Amino acid sequence: MNFKPDHALLNHPLMNALTSGNADSLRERALSFAGEMINWTGTGEETVRSSGHYFNSIAESHGARVRTAATALTELAGQIVQPSSPEGFFEALGEYLTDRAQRFVLTLDTLRERGDIFYAHEEAGCPPVLAYEYDVEIDGRDLPHPVNYMLLKIRPPEGVTVIDQKRPYVIIDPRAGHGAGIGGFKFDSQVGVALKRGHPVYFVSFRRDPMPGQTLADVTRAEATFVRHVQALHPQSAKPVVIGNCQGGWATLVLGATAPDLTGPLILNGAPVETWSGRKGQNTIRYNAGLMGGEIGAMMMSDLGNGVFDGAWLVRNFEEMNPSRNYFKKYYDLFTKVDSERPRFLDFEKWWGGFFLLNEAEIVWIVRELFIGNRLARNEARLEHGRALDIKQVRSPII
Repeated sequence: MNFKPDHALLNHPLMNALTSGNADSLRERALSFAGEMINWTGTGEETVRSSGHYFNSIAESHGARVRTAATALTELAGQIVQPSSPEGFFEALGEYLTDRAQRFVLTLDTLRERGDIFYAHEEAGCPPVLAYEYDVEIDGRDLPHPVNYMLLKIRPPEGVTVIDQKRPYVIIDPRAGHGAGIGGFKFDSQVGVALKRGHPVYFVSFRRDPMPGQTLADVTRAEATFVRHVQALHPQSAKPVVIGNCQGGWATLVLGATAPDLTGPLILNGAPVETWSGRKGQNTIRYNAGLMGGEIGAMMMSDLGNGVFDGAWLVRNFEEMNPSRNYFKKYYDLFTKVDSERPRFLDFEKWWGGFFLLNEAEIVWIVRELFIGNRLARNEARLEHGRALDIKQVRSPII
């Protein structure tokens, strides 16, 4: 291989200083040369900026915590010196210890009940954690390309009237490690708001285990079949509103891109579409794919599962976004409000603690096309061989 020197580099003032022996200007020219190298690459500037954002964020968060702790200690000291007699102090101390002990026992009992709910939910086959009764309209296992998805028709509760001529709602829940039902696990929810206004509501749910060989292309076909079925049930209505939550959000966008004639407005809630967005040095989840080996981890876990990826790993990723909240503060909040927060905690944990599975082809597509390649946002994703995804084909309003 013949190496051809860069004549522009050889003629740089630093090189001239080195060859001419002009030591007086050598330091200044070296600094100038280093600065130009940083400008050429851009790496130094981006690194400094990211590091600055990161350390500023740490300083702000920890500074706020220190101020909060100091305020709490001041209040505590004031309360300690308030009693006018030793008897009053020990009386207050006894009340405090009794309250703490009672809350501790109630917290342990709540965690015990959470475990019982988990086992009961598993034994029942992990049904959706909906607060509403429902009927299965279409079972995805019976489709030409079988999937573990199903279309549910929500039964309106007593006192609620549904008008068939109103625009129907189709809610697609996230399949990102958890089970289905978060869009309607309480009455004040997406399902509840739509029913209250008289709209027919349909819910896209899924079973824990994927069908053998199931791909995301098969899932998209199934969801298109579900929406067509809803349209057929309500011929006098406008096209259905499709709501996608989290992972269901980009699934909704894929549905709108592949079948733009089917849907009405698309509502994307917390959907990871532009996965490279965020502030440098602040939204650290942006860097996880590169720092943790990209799709290698997902493929390895799928191989260990004999071609099936355990959604518990995805849930773990969510938990690591805020470890202090997940491992400590969540339980401390339960402890301090156990007399009022117990039902809410158990309802949410029933959904959060149900772990669902994906085929290797599904999780690898998600990691490769979305979180590493960012290809959906750049119109470069391929749902399957020869089937490009162009989100510019979406004709419906996106909310």
